[in-house]
Amino acid sequence: MKLVTRTTLIVKAKEPYLNWANSIDDFKVTLEELHKEPTAFLVSSHESDLEKDKILRKHFKEIFEYELAAWFVDEEFWPKNRDYQTFKKWVEVSFHSMTLDLLPEEIECEGFGL
Repeated sequence: MKLVTRTTLIVKAKEPYLNWANSIDDFKVTLEELHKEPTAFLVSSHESDLEKDKILRKHFKEIFEYELAAWFVDEEFWPKNRDYQTFKKWVEVSFHSMTLDLLPEEIECEGFGL
């Protein structure tokens, strides 16, 4: 077992995201269903809440756009206002500093762009 030298950031939808998703798609979903498979991102390690906020502000746009594209890829249907405050209203974020790798082989990474 190896300690990964990154923090895991977990993102879960809130009510505004749910309302948006249900407004643009005939397939209706609940928050419970959305929370079954939250998205996990690896970000730099942090020591304080101030650093958490700095990390989140640095990456929120990329995270927000990923979460929107995960539901509906056409940006025309995304909310026009995608600032930090809107992001915080639409998703719940939690930081987890203990990320452990149980596999012996090295982690492989692939590029993933929007």
